[in-house]
Amino acid sequence: MHHLNLGLYRYQIEFIKKLLFEAEGRSLVDKMNRRITLILRHSELKIFSGGLQSIALLTADNYRNIMKVMVFVVDDLLNKDLSEVYVKWNEMYLLSRQETFKESDLKNFQEAIEKWANLFIKLFGQFSNSDFKLPKLHSWIHHIVDTIREFGAINGYTTETYEALHKTYVKIPYRLSNKKDVEEQMMKTIRRKAIIKQNDFKKKFKTPLKFNYSSKLFEFDISEAFEFIDKYKNETNLDEKMIKGLDHFIQSLNSYFDLLKISTAQGCHIKIYRSVTLENRAILRTTNMFHKRPWFSNISVTMNDEELFEYQSDNGICYAQTLLITELFEFDISEAFEFIDKYKNETNLDEKMIKGLDHFIQSLNSYFDLLKISTAQGCHIKIYRSVTLENRAILRTTNMFHKRPWFSNISVTMNDEELFEYQSDNGICYAQTLLITEVFLKKEKSLHLALVQWYDFISKRTPFVYDCPLLKLTEVYNFIEIEAIEDIVHIVPRFDKTNEYLVNKYLF
Repeated sequence: MHHLNLGLYRYQIEFIKKLLFEAEGRSLVDKMNRRITLILRHSELKIFSGGLQSIALLTADNYRNIMKVMVFVVDDLLNKDLSEVYVKWNEMYLLSRQETFKESDLKNFQEAIEKWANLFIKLFGQFSNSDFKLPKLHSWIHHIVDTIREFGAINGYTTETYEALHKTYVKIPYRLSNKKDVEEQMMKTIRRKAIIKQNDFKKKFKTPLKFNYSSKLFEFDISEAFEFIDKYKNETNLDEKMIKGLDHFIQSLNSYFDLLKISTAQGCHIKIYRSVTLENRAILRTTNMFHKRPWFSNISVTMNDEELFEYQSDNGICYAQTLLITELFEFDISEAFEFIDKYKNETNLDEKMIKGLDHFIQSLNSYFDLLKISTAQGCHIKIYRSVTLENRAILRTTNMFHKRPWFSNISVTMNDEELFEYQSDNGICYAQTLLITEVFLKKEKSLHLALVQWYDFISKRTPFVYDCPLLKLTEVYNFIEIEAIEDIVHIVPRFDKTNEYLVNKYLF
């Protein structure tokens, strides 16, 4: 597929920059780059925080990621043909990736190639020094279909698969070795990765994880932290590790609040525990005395992909010693109004989280009415930043994830009774997640809920643009069960438009 990724698509990116520069100078090229940086995060997308600064440095994988969003980047940027050439490219690209072809498929593929090529030549003809006498373009238009007839699907004779495998199983393990007994080290690295992947695959949880804490060691308000810590250190026979944890507590908590952009911790209440049971049933301990000996658990932490090559690690694993186990925020339903007002006013929150907190009580009351829960007395609420769904997708509602807010958009399958009451995308509706909560009720099972704001189609006459649902955010808010979420989807705001969104259907 390098024929397309590093060949024809690269020409298309180069030519569009020239076209925009010719039309309005550097400002329009900068506008395109700015739009690329503003594309919202999704697990199946690489984010280009610097725009398309240097085409020469882009890899085939970079170009594939750009393909997924470029339709939305050039939307209404210069003219309709600009978006249309990327739509036709994606249609052609998707057809080219088929594993098998019937004669009718080949006919449709050839038509898709010609539609894209005609528009490509019409738009960018003036920028080709060779008048489009490009070997890759010629072979693609005139010979690729005959090649498929003779040799089968393109994926069967591309080198892309083997190059990717070579990178994963040879290049990266070699770089991680110390260059002695290389083969043995590489095999150990690959074996460890396989074991980690297999264990990770077994972890399937679609509800927020409830940690089981042991008895408290102590608790205090943040306003009394310095006084309490000094007093506790001097009056208690503590292990040196717990003293170290208390010495670094305030500074480390401040750093974590800075990371989350929490401007004030006024009213913050701290609980410190001896132990907590993790999801894998292992017990994490930080205690001065367990069967006459101190026990401070050592842990392994999986690094995220963005940090993987920034630090030295053990096949993506880093290690640490636990000094303190703390719990920061939760509240009872009786304190909800007071807590929400205080939290909104004293914390630097994203507007989506503020919106979620504003509609929290009303939406929860509506959900309780739906379940015919007559009283919420003794109800206890926990709010989470993320939860892993059964399909391994991570649902997020966080003010700060790698320096940007992330509030996941989701798809929900409608039930048969509602199917004809609302306009939908083949039975699928879309919403934006604002809060992830766990609700504890007396004598009832805990509820695992997401507070969502619903999208709706803008127009019945033109429900799709670029073959993608055209939506608007409504003022309808509901709690839904996390189990009801079908998947995480990528929804892109239309640039220079108000309350217009497109569902990205090009995450191939």
